[in-house]
Amino acid sequence: MQWARIVRAFVILIFCFFWPQATVSVAAQLVKLTAFPADLQLYPRDPASNRASVIVAGTVISPTVTRVVLTVADADGSARTFKQAPDAATTGGTFRFEVEVAATLDDHSFVLSVDGGAGRREVARADRVVAGDVFVVSGQSNAVAQIIKGSTAGMGNPFVRSFGSRTESGKTTLDDTGWHVAEGDAKEGPGAVGQWPLLMASELVRRHGVPIAVLNGGQNAYPIIHLQRDDANPENLDTTYGRLLWRVRRAGVEDAVRAVLWYQGESDADVNAPDAYAAMWDAIRSDWRVDFNRPDRIIVMQIRQGCGKDRDNVNRIQERQRRFADIYPEVRVMSTAWLDGQADLCHFGLADGQDRLSMALADLLSVELFGGRADAPVLPPNPARAWLSAGDRSTVTVRMRDAAEGLRVDPGVHANFGFDIPGAAVSADAEGDKLQIGLPAGLTPGKLFYFGHEGGGPWITGERSGLGMLTFRGLPIEPAE
Repeated sequence: MQWARIVRAFVILIFCFFWPQATVSVAAQLVKLTAFPADLQLYPRDPASNRASVIVAGTVISPTVTRVVLTVADADGSARTFKQAPDAATTGGTFRFEVEVAATLDDHSFVLSVDGGAGRREVARADRVVAGDVFVVSGQSNAVAQIIKGSTAGMGNPFVRSFGSRTESGKTTLDDTGWHVAEGDAKEGPGAVGQWPLLMASELVRRHGVPIAVLNGGQNAYPIIHLQRDDANPENLDTTYGRLLWRVRRAGVEDAVRAVLWYQGESDADVNAPDAYAAMWDAIRSDWRVDFNRPDRIIVMQIRQGCGKDRDNVNRIQERQRRFADIYPEVRVMSTAWLDGQADLCHFGLADGQDRLSMALADLLSVELFGGRADAPVLPPNPARAWLSAGDRSTVTVRMRDAAEGLRVDPGVHANFGFDIPGAAVSADAEGDKLQIGLPAGLTPGKLFYFGHEGGGPWITGERSGLGMLTFRGLPIEPAE
C-alpha cells in the first residue's frame, strides 16, 4: 500500500511538470489575483493625459515566493519590469502594481511571474491590452445594424474592441466575460457591434490613433417601453437595458462611456403617443447619466419614413427627436433622411446607407470628442424659423440655424412637405441658407411639416456637409416680414 502511494505521488509530480494545465494549477497555488487584465482588454483613457492606469494586484499564497515580477512588453519590443518583495514592500503578503499605458495603436502584453523555490515562474499573462475610448450603442434594429446587403468583412480594425456578447439571452450574457475584436455583420454573438458602429469606430481609430471599444445592446423591433431600466434591479438580465449594463460594468468601463448612440423609434410609430415617447426617452437618458457617469455626448439618430408605419405618426416621433438637442445640452441629433441605401424600406444596406451614416458620425464625434477639425458642418441642416415672404404670399421661406451652410434641393422634394390645412406644396428651391416652399394660390397655412420619405432621394441636403435636413412637424409660419 505504501509503495502504491509513492508511485501515485511520483506520477502526479511528473504530470505536473510536463502538462501545461497542471502547471496553471500549481501557479494558482502561488498567488491569488484580485486584479489582472484580460486578453484584448481596453482600459479607458484619461483624455487629458491620453493614458490609462492598469492595476495588477493580488496576494501571495505560497511561503516559497520571495518576489513578484510584472513585465509589460510593448509592440516595439521594449519592455518595462516592475518588482515587489511582498513581505518587505507590502503587508500581509499582498502586492500591487499600477502601470500607465498610452492610448496608441500598440498592443501590450502583461506577464506576471514569481521568484523563489524553483526559480522564476510565470503565473499569469494577458496579451493585446490597450487604452482608449468607450462608446455604447442602444436602440432597435437600426441600432443592431446587422448585415442586410453588403458585408463589412475585412473593413474593421483590430483596435476596435468589444466586451461580451450581444444577445437576448441572460445565460449567454453571463457565459461570455471575454474581450473580442469587434465584428459588424452578425445580429448577435461575441464582439457583435453592428455595421455602422464598426465602420464609425474604425474611422475614428484611423484618424486619431486611439483604440475604441463599442458595446452594442440594441434589440430588434423593441418599442421604447421595453428598453427601460428595471429600477429595482438595474442589471436584470431579462431586460435589454440590464444585459447591456451588466456587460458595461463587467468590462470595467461604466465610469468612462464617452458617448451613447441611440437609434430607435420606428416601433413607437405604431401608436400616436409622441409625448409618452419623449417622457420614456427622458427616463432612459437619466438612467444613462447615472449608470454611465454622465457621457460627454448622446447622439440620437432621427428615424425616417418606412418600416410600414403611418407617415404622420413617424413624423410625430421625428419632431420629438429633433427637439432633444434643444432640451438636453449633451445631445446631438443626426439625420437619416439622405441615405439612399434603405435596402428593405426599413433597414440599410452597406452602400449609401451604413457606410455613409458611419462617416457622418465619425465626423461629428471627431470634432466634438477628439478635437478634430472639419471642413464642413458636422450637424445636419435644422430649421430655425419660417415666414411668408414679403410681397409674395405664395411662398414660405425657411431659414436654417447655420447661416453658413447652404442648401441643395433635389427636384421633386416638395412632395414631402405638408401644412396644417389641406393643400400641397408646388415647389421647393433654395437660396443660400433659406429654403423656399411654393404654395398654391390662395393657401395661407399656419404651420409647415417636412416628412421625408422611404427609399432613395429626392432630398434636401447641406451644400457643404451633404447631410440631410432634419425632418420636422408643425413649424410655425410667421406673417410676412
